[in-house]
Amino acid sequence: MEHIAWYGKRIIELCDSLKLKDVYGKNSKDIIDSLLQDFAGNDGINNEKIKQIEDKLLGRESLGKIILPGKGFVIYHCTASDLVEPILVFGKVKSHVKMKNLINEYEIIKTAFLMVAPDDDKMWIEILGDLSVSFIESKDLVKNLNEINKIDEAKEFVKKALMDKYYDEIKRNLVGD
Repeated sequence: MEHIAWYGKRIIELCDSLKLKDVYGKNSKDIIDSLLQDFAGNDGINNEKIKQIEDKLLGRESLGKIILPGKGFVIYHCTASDLVEPILVFGKVKSHVKMKNLINEYEIIKTAFLMVAPDDDKMWIEILGDLSVSFIESKDLVKNLNEINKIDEAKEFVKKALMDKYYDEIKRNLVGD
């Protein structure tokens, strides 16, 4: 049950840390740069670490980005060494950007979501993985995030999605006892 308590605590921490940005660029590199630029100098994250994260995302772009068909929503995700806490940024794409989605069709990107977990922390990886699954499984999460422009609303939608996963985690642990 200790796992459940930590999972719930970390959901709150993660939602509190979510940032909202207006994002400009013409491709993945520009969008990632824009999403990460405010983190340089915070919590020991220097420009070199930002560059390592960017390189990791771009180097594994076929695995590191997911564009949900018909949603205008791109997810960038990876793990990184020497992070204490995850990086979670919700970006509203303000420039005209087209990318190929999972079914190999181009679409205009409205929202970019970046998630970077510390690579030595299995629980953060699990929670961010659960959020990724929520983007795919939830019929309304991506639609709602595409439509809003306020950080408090984004935090509530992300929190609700993660709380649903939290309840699933509680059920898994109770059945496992």
